[in-house]
Amino acid sequence: MPLPMVHLAVAVSLCDALGWAASPAFLLGTLAPDAIHMRPGAAPEDKSRVHLHAAIMERGSAAVRELFEALASQQPEACDLALGYAVHLLTDALWVERVFQAFRHDLALPRDQERTLYYRETDEVDRLLYEGSPWRPEVWRALAAAEPADLPGLLSGDEIGRWRDRTLAWFDTLPAAPEPPRHLTYQRIQTFIAGASATIADEVLGWACTLHGQS
Repeated sequence: MPLPMVHLAVAVSLCDALGWAASPAFLLGTLAPDAIHMRPGAAPEDKSRVHLHAAIMERGSAAVRELFEALASQQPEACDLALGYAVHLLTDALWVERVFQAFRHDLALPRDQERTLYYRETDEVDRLLYEGSPWRPEVWRALAAAEPADLPGLLSGDEIGRWRDRTLAWFDTLPAAPEPPRHLTYQRIQTFIAGASATIADEVLGWACTLHGQS
């Protein structure tokens, strides 16, 4: 799946398109599903569950909307966090459809080689986005100020906060790759970000427009 900077870039582009303020809680939510990595002993099925893999395969974006509505109903004060969570899941689904399936098909590598190359190139693209995105310093300040909250049945606020802290520090020690990505190129990912944010804007406008002062 895409790494943190891609998720944040889609979130920022989405907010720009819809005229929303990218609140700290919303931005934190766009990172939150991957906080499952902070849970000791978390298994692949745990990651699949918090990412709604089975439900999305069966019902598509309707499953994400149902989750958002349930979270927002249970915790109205955490609506922005829940919306960010939903945007992360929608971005993942589009990434599989528009980027990862083509990457896997075009290269047809053994699984271990595929994984090594995939993370080498996604790490480097995320590093380039970190260095080249003019909004990144402001988003980093917002994330640092965000107050993590529990998402019942999914993740604890502690897990979300620790994943946020890991993300904020990650790029300080991530070295540059010896060569630019050849398959998941910077331009290809920029194209994905623009297309994904437009698609998600069309999706969420009908069910999340009460957030960020919209009506």
